[in-house]
Amino acid sequence: MGHIRKMRESLLNALAAVAVAAGAFVGGGFLEGFRDAYVIVTALLMGMFSFLSLYLFTINRQARAGEYTRELIASVLSDDTGELELVDESLPTCWEVLTCCYPQCTVYGQEHVRCWLVDGTFCRGEHEGSFPNKLDYCFECEVFTLAVRGDPVREMEERFRGMMRLLGDREKKLSEMYQRSEMQRQTLEHLLNMSRQALSSLELDALLELLMKQVVGPSADFAAFFIKSREGSFELRSQEGFRAGVTPKLLVGEGADFLEAVIGAGEVLIRRDVAREPWVSSQFLAGAFPTSVIGIPLVNRGGKLGVLIAGTFRDEPYSETERQAFQMAGDQIAMAVANASMYESVSRMAATDGLTGLANHRAFYEAIYRELERSRRYGRPVSLIMMDIDDFKQFNDRFGHPQGDKVLAEVAKIIRDSVRVVDTAARYGGEEFAVLLPETPYQAGEEVAGSAMQVGERIRASVEGHLFEGRPGRRDQRMTVSAGIAEYPAHADGPAAIVYRADVALYEAKRRGKNRVELASEMRKDKGVASAGQ
Repeated sequence: MGHIRKMRESLLNALAAVAVAAGAFVGGGFLEGFRDAYVIVTALLMGMFSFLSLYLFTINRQARAGEYTRELIASVLSDDTGELELVDESLPTCWEVLTCCYPQCTVYGQEHVRCWLVDGTFCRGEHEGSFPNKLDYCFECEVFTLAVRGDPVREMEERFRGMMRLLGDREKKLSEMYQRSEMQRQTLEHLLNMSRQALSSLELDALLELLMKQVVGPSADFAAFFIKSREGSFELRSQEGFRAGVTPKLLVGEGADFLEAVIGAGEVLIRRDVAREPWVSSQFLAGAFPTSVIGIPLVNRGGKLGVLIAGTFRDEPYSETERQAFQMAGDQIAMAVANASMYESVSRMAATDGLTGLANHRAFYEAIYRELERSRRYGRPVSLIMMDIDDFKQFNDRFGHPQGDKVLAEVAKIIRDSVRVVDTAARYGGEEFAVLLPETPYQAGEEVAGSAMQVGERIRASVEGHLFEGRPGRRDQRMTVSAGIAEYPAHADGPAAIVYRADVALYEAKRRGKNRVELASEMRKDKGVASAGQ
């Protein structure tokens, strides 16, 4: 840098010498009395040399100003970053912006700026002059300083720092975009794993529980599966993240419109302004309102199976990318739910009596073995009611088997409506039915019998008060049932024994006049029948 300055100074000195020599030569011409033409030519030469001198001085001044500007920028860069490596990373963008603000700042390359940062000389002058622009030269530092009114250095620093803040904001936004994209990548990967898990189970409830664990996590903060029943209503089959007892009321009741909208559209719907939804209340979740709720229809081969509801509390609502991912996952889930529903339907048909809809003989014995094993493990009693329709053969002979089948179906409905969900109601065979009552308490020989007796009496009274159809279209026939009750382990020590003791009690009820309920304990006291083995 120093040798360039010296070359420029030597050129200026040479031009000044030429101008002086030309002046002397012209003066000598005057003294000798040369002709006027020679004087004119000489004057023209002097003017030309003076113009060239002024022009070169102006160029040199602009060059010095450019050097000063670059030194100033280099200093600001060095002060703000502190490390040369960071300066190198930011220079391309910095110079692109700065050269728009300062056209006089001509940069020949990044390496040129590195030289100024490493070994360049900087002289920062702050002057208040009478002229708006004044170029001063510092002989000590060998650098020109541009003195203007105000503080150009501070202005430059403020602009540069503003630009650095802008770059910092952009970097922050890029970081946030990366975090969002990473979150979306994890969500997509999670949904892919969920789709794979969807094909791992054929039992519907087990499948829904497995999928629920996959959904609630990176993909959602809460979720619920609603499966359409045969009647067309939505049945809640699995949930996570909701307050107990709230989800069915809000989504099946008040929120049924949203479920219908999702299943009707056949595509994923997102509700971002959740607080304004009519089906949302302050009791919707255990925490604050979610930022968005998404509804995924479960549709397979045109069959509308149900809806998966999911939602999140995170700051960003579900994006379009996530909506598409949920759509693809929903297709896989719908296929798995369809397969599980078909398996469940086939399994139900294999375990259900086709006429009455109750458990069949095989399913009844599976249940009794299972419940007695639980009773043996936890020490809780099990009650069994065996019942038979009185004089059913005479009804069939009089009105025909089709009317008899109607009686069987209506009695089965009465039994089903009279027991709990955990109880097992079965058609044992012909016109005989069985009701298994797990975890029915038994104390002092009366409490369990009384509880089972209450169920048996409720069924008996309901059948007695019901009018059945004898001739088609005429409900004018009354039917009755007789029942026998036994308990495990009070009256039996195994599945076969408890069936035998309840059956013997049933025959005792028939013997005593029908349309009554008998207890195995009372029958044992009266007749002294020994306990049957397995």
